[in-house]
Amino acid sequence: MDHTATVRPLAVLVFVALAAALPAGAATFDPKALVVGRADVPAGFRLDPDETGLRTNELEAREHPETRPLFRRLGRVTGYQARYENAADASIEARVDLFRNANGAHGLHGWVVREMARSGIKGVVSKRLRLGSEGRMYSSKLFVILYWRSDRAWSALAGFGVGESKTLAAARAQQRRIAAALRS
Repeated sequence: MDHTATVRPLAVLVFVALAAALPAGAATFDPKALVVGRADVPAGFRLDPDETGLRTNELEAREHPETRPLFRRLGRVTGYQARYENAADASIEARVDLFRNANGAHGLHGWVVREMARSGIKGVVSKRLRLGSEGRMYSSKLFVILYWRSDRAWSALAGFGVGESKTLAAARAQQRRIAAALRS
């Protein structure tokens, strides 16, 4: 069964929400280093280079014009996303968005939670996610989507056909990367 046709519209909604001048300290780490790496995902997954890369504000505005005012208001600086897939049509999609301060990341988190509630997608269970400063988990038979904030970084990680435990393990690895970078 090709689950991507079923959940791709949801993924677009999810990652539209995700995606200025750099504040002091923003240049001290590369946003690529904040998302899960090859060693953080299950064996057999490979990086999809066409769906991986830097997500500048300009790129986000070009692909999703509705994000321009939101990102400007929230003080988004930049972001990065990575997509891993395997031969069984499973995938892990990860994203980190950096903001000038924690209020921006908190604002995006609240906006995404509201959008998910308004989406009306049937069969999705929502619950609190204990990761970072605040988080949410949305799950169904086909996917697990995690959103969380840690200081001025906002993250999303989605597992399609991967299962909850492997999706959570990848998210915890991503959070460790974020926490280490923000400490330095």
